[in-house]
Amino acid sequence: MNFSLPLPEIRHDKAGFEALISLYGQTRDCLFDDIDVDMSATSWFDADMCASFGAILYRLSKNLNTVKLTNVEKNVVSILSKNGFMSSYEFPISVLMLKTIVILLVI
Repeated sequence: MNFSLPLPEIRHDKAGFEALISLYGQTRDCLFDDIDVDMSATSWFDADMCASFGAILYRLSKNLNTVKLTNVEKNVVSILSKNGFMSSYEFPISVLMLKTIVILLVI
């Protein structure tokens, strides 16, 4: 099944945690699915929220889902790159400049 889920800006506040909890809640039963996380409304992503976001993405990959981060703004890519979040997923630098990022984990 294909899912497209919007992600708002993520800040270290109640709304940011609720957004990540909502993402998890909408995807927790996914297995062998294609999941697009539409980040066009994600104008900011607090770096300290990457651990929670990464845990959700890791769990999705363990359930053999394909996850795409789509419409990622350059400033968000910069934030996620500076703290090493993107290197956890072994993205080549050229991929970071694209509007769509596919998450592939080698297990």
